[in-house]
Amino acid sequence: MYEVYQSYHRAAFAKATAAGVSNLVYFTPSSGVGNYPRGCAAHPSVQGDQAIAADLEPFLKGVMGW
Repeated sequence: MYEVYQSYHRAAFAKATAAGVSNLVYFTPSSGVGNYPRGCAAHPSVQGDQAIAADLEPFLKGVMGW
């Protein structure tokens, strides 16, 4: 299921950048989409949120120049 959503996101990103939108970035978690510890209804658990944050922080720092 996550792969389907990711393909939609990538297609939207590609269309936007092809249309000249230049202030977009695309992040793919190092563990893969949907491979974090889960809580209810396939949402990340607290541990999953922490793992996502650990992946996302260095990416955002690079994008933002922090």
